[in-house]
Parts: sequence; structure tokens; C-alpha cells
Amino acid sequence: MILFFIRTFNDVDHMVPIIYKLAQHSSRKIFVLCQNPFFEIADDYRLNFLKEKFSHVMIDYIYNSYLPTVMHRVIAFLICNRYIRKTSKEGLALLCRFKLKEFVMWCSFMVFLKFFYEWSYGRFVKKKYFAERWAERFLREMNATLLVFDHIDSKQYLTESLLKASKKIGIQTVGVPNGLPLFSDSSMINFDVYYREELKTNLDYLIVPHKVEANHRIRFGFNPEKLKIAGSARFCDEWEKILHKIVPSNQLPNHKLNGKLKVVYMERGLDRHGHYKGIIKDTLRKIGDLDFIYLIVKPHTRNNKLYYEDLPGHIDIAYDINSINLIRWSDVVMGTVSSILLEALIQDKVFIYPKFFNKDKMLFEEMGACLAVNSYDEIVTALRKIRSEPNCIPYSKENVGQFLANTVYGGLYGRDVLNDYVKLLHSLENKSI
Repeated sequence: MILFFIRTFNDVDHMVPIIYKLAQHSSRKIFVLCQNPFFEIADDYRLNFLKEKFSHVMIDYIYNSYLPTVMHRVIAFLICNRYIRKTSKEGLALLCRFKLKEFVMWCSFMVFLKFFYEWSYGRFVKKKYFAERWAERFLREMNATLLVFDHIDSKQYLTESLLKASKKIGIQTVGVPNGLPLFSDSSMINFDVYYREELKTNLDYLIVPHKVEANHRIRFGFNPEKLKIAGSARFCDEWEKILHKIVPSNQLPNHKLNGKLKVVYMERGLDRHGHYKGIIKDTLRKIGDLDFIYLIVKPHTRNNKLYYEDLPGHIDIAYDINSINLIRWSDVVMGTVSSILLEALIQDKVFIYPKFFNKDKMLFEEMGACLAVNSYDEIVTALRKIRSEPNCIPYSKENVGQFLANTVYGGLYGRDVLNDYVKLLHSLENKSI
């Protein structure tokens, strides 16, 4: 049995297409187990799509999956109870609706939450009840034949126990992409990321989307024999067609537009802006002040927060709007490193790369698949031209096609990405067996 381990919005985004194709190929049970108790699997539209389409895909929290003792049952109940995942906004809503009993329960769980997750989980529960011995019994009970993670740090959740147990039993482990890195081969990538997520975690195999990403890892010491290139499951054409049908609709601005150019800025995932943070904030503020622009800023889905404050109120922050819907709504998409920028190219939107927002070197600029600008003045000039010539995309379709072939299809244009993932996973599963 193949087990998939999920934890956040992003790895679900990139793993669900693989699970979908695997489920199409076989009626054997597939387990998708969430390690992050704060991630609400019941509300995720991609996971719900899998559940509705395939009766043999089982989705649950890992804490519920193997309960050998009463204490395990108690811990699983506390960890997986929906109340602990309610936000403060939801708690306030309960109070405002005079649901006092539910509000008191929510407050009680918040107190428990602070104690349990800040002290008990890491120091006691994980080490005593979900350690290597539990993991070994769990894997044997599940009759596991392959463990599939994203590119994860071994210290997160139960990963370390699972990896140790899998090596003891002889079950292969593989990491699949939780994003689509777009840094060029000449970029100086943060070594610590690779050390924590790949070298230290020591997965048996790692699947990466394209050759440049493989080169980065080899440069930092990853064994090339353990690397497999298979393209991007998330952005391949087969999954894009499905995803665009199942994405929930969102309420998007349609008032006060008055013919304004609709611009979306896609934020990067982590606070690695450095001294560029002030430049980004000032530039966004000035773009938002332009009388012919309607600007929306989309925080990265990995953290769903901005790393600079006090943007003017007329600039919308799209915490709860799906990125696909935002890009559909937009005329122009701006951004620096997030893989969601590929959606702009796939949807034939104008993609502006403000290269003065960071020091990184990006593949889309290197391959001419964007409009790269070097200053705020150049952005304004570009936006004015796009408004006056709405059907003009200021870079060639050939460049975009070549860029997508290299990144999404791993250098092989027309590659059957999802089937290649299935073949890879089956071959690794056979090594375990």
C-alpha cells in the first residue's frame, strides 16, 4: 500500500494530481495522511475531489490511523478535533452569534492548544506515543510498500519516526515536489533549505520537476543517482484542465473598476526580502495610487501573510481568494519567485517581473518568458502601454512555450507527466517489495 503524507496547502496542491493518476491506474487502497493537525482536510476542495471520485482513496490525519492504546485514542481525539483548528475570527463569530456553549468550548481548546502544541506535543507526545516503535508497528499494520512525502524537513511532525521505521523495515521513501522552483542555474540558492529538506532528511529518492533543480541539489551534495526528473504534476496540461473545473468560485471585485487595469501581485513564500522589503512596499503603494490601476496583493499560500505592513486601504489583500480565480480576473500579474506565476503564462495573462524586488536570477527572465522591469517608472510605462493595447503580450509565445517545456515538462515537450510519476512510484514500490 502506498502512503502519501501531506501537511500544508502547497504540498497538497502538488501531490493531489499524482494521487489522482495513481488512483486511476489501480483500485488498490491509497492512504493520504495529514501530519499537520492545523490543516483542515475536510474543507480542502482538492482532497474532496479525490474522495468523491475514488472510493479507494482514504484521507485522514495520521494520528487517527493506528490507535494501539487508550492513550493514543485520547490524543488522536484531541489533536484531530475540529475545535482546535478554529481561528480567533471563528471564535469571535461564535460569540457574536450568542453560541455561548460553543464559544466556551472553543476557549477551552485554545488553552489546551497553547499548552499541548507549545510544550506537550514536541517534548512528550511525539517522543513517547508516536516515536519509532509506534511508526514501525503502524507501517506493518498498514502493510505499507512506499512512503511518499513532499520535500520536507525530517524534524517536522512524525517524519523522523516514519523515516527511521521505514529504513528498519526496508520500505522505500520518496520526496515529490511541493512547489516548482524557478531559479536559474546561476542563482545562489540558500544551502540551508537543501540541507534540511533533502540531505538531512535522507529520503531514498527525490523527484524534481526539471534539470536546473536537479543541478542545484547535486551542487550541494545530493547523490545524483537518487534524483529523478519528472516535470510538474501541478502545472501539466492534464491536471490544469481538471483543476480549473473543480476550483471553488470566489467573489471578486466588480465595483469601482471604471475601466481600470486589474493588477495582481503574487507575494513570495518566506520573509527573504532583506533590504528589498521597503522597495517592494513603496512600489506597491505607488502602483495602488495610480488612478488607472486596481491592485490586489495575494499573500503566498504557504504562510498566507504579508511581511510588510500598512499598505493603503484601497489596495486589497486577497487572503481568502484562490490564486487561479485571481489570475482569471486579472489583466496583469506581477511577481518574483512563486510558481503560481506560471498560471499567468498558462492563462495568457501579461506577466511583469519586477526584477528590482530581489537579487535572484529567474528562469522566466533568462528565457524571455516575461516582461522584466528594472524600476517603478518602467512598471508604470508598461502598465500604461498594456492598458492602451490590451491584446498585446510583450514577449513571444515561443519563449513561453520553451520555458514551460523546460520547467513543467522536465525538458521533454509533450511529456505525459502524470503517467511518468505513476511509473516512477511503482518502480520504487517494487524495490520495497
